[in-house]
Amino acid sequence: MDLQLHIFLNIIAFVLLGISISFSGLYVLQQKLLKEKKLNMIQKIPSLESSDHWAARFVVLGWITLLSSTFVGIYLAHEVWGSSWLYQPKILMAIVTCFWYFIFILMRLRFDYRGSKFSFINLLGFISFLSTFLYSLR
Repeated sequence: MDLQLHIFLNIIAFVLLGISISFSGLYVLQQKLLKEKKLNMIQKIPSLESSDHWAARFVVLGWITLLSSTFVGIYLAHEVWGSSWLYQPKILMAIVTCFWYFIFILMRLRFDYRGSKFSFINLLGFISFLSTFLYSLR
């Protein structure tokens, strides 16, 4: 049951962080269209503020889910490998990814990272998460 919970939480985290990346992508697209003054296309896309807002909300939800999944994964790893679980690369990658998102959320709250900066850092976090996921499939 614990393994199923771990997998389920990872899938939910992947979906939530994927939605966040989608909103970040919409932000970058909207910004590009505004610079190019293609105003007729802009009406079909959420506003910059809205895209940034929802991207941030989904990052927080995704991080909480990812953190929960990581805790379940660490528990399972301890059950399987005993005290040597810390030396497993996928565990280390998952911990680094959780830490990345934690720092990212703090930067958003403390230093008011928004807009393009937020979108770029969000993309790096998602790549880290995707790398961890793909590595675990090996």
